[in-house]
Amino acid sequence: QVFYSKSIPQPNSTNFRNDEYDAIFEKASKMQDCPERTELYRQAQRILVREMPAAFTYHRESYIIHHKCLDNVKPEAYHPDATGYGYLKYYKIDAKERDDYKQQF
Repeated sequence: QVFYSKSIPQPNSTNFRNDEYDAIFEKASKMQDCPERTELYRQAQRILVREMPAAFTYHRESYIIHHKCLDNVKPEAYHPDATGYGYLKYYKIDAKERDDYKQQF
């Protein structure tokens, strides 16, 4: 649905339009889960890879680096201004560890 032309402007904010993709999406979206439907989604995916309406930069795994004075650190699942980097949630700061680190500099 993200690249379905009738979803412009949201969620299709790329304004991608492709009649073949739309036909495949419309057919597959009405089907129950089955091998034929999976094959249709693979065809749609191949169109997206060929046409490249967006730069696909998301990966299954990501890593973050944080100072050891922060405990229970995890990346923010969603932030309206996020590009995937720099937004963290953390629940505990070890003040002594932080202050010891500051003393080194």
